[in-house]
Amino acid sequence: MPPIEFMVRFVLSNDNVDVALVATTDAAHLAADVTYAAKGPLPIQLAYQGKPDLSDVLTLDATVGESKFHSDLRLPQVRTWLAADNPAPLPPLNGTLVSPRLNIEGIELKGVSVEIEDDPPAAAVSTKP
Repeated sequence: MPPIEFMVRFVLSNDNVDVALVATTDAAHLAADVTYAAKGPLPIQLAYQGKPDLSDVLTLDATVGESKFHSDLRLPQVRTWLAADNPAPLPPLNGTLVSPRLNIEGIELKGVSVEIEDDPPAAAVSTKP
């Protein structure tokens, strides 16, 4: 998915957006943006009610067909994970994936429910005797 398509469809995914203005002087870009918008909103919902620095928990819900994913994450920890030289295979989040069917390289699983739990932050080590 091209980045512009993601941005146009992401904005349209927000229930609080009534109008999205996309500025361009290129007719081909305008036509592409209209095509992207016609595909409809992304099948995701983000919710955040916290501090302006985005340090509190952000909720992400995604639906593809009958499969649903719900997660809670903290953006600062995800950004640190993305910037790491040798990151863990999964991002730091807590989430649940539920799907009636999941096909992985020709193997079909039925009635799938996957829980992902991030490790809690390491406790600070005291240097006091």
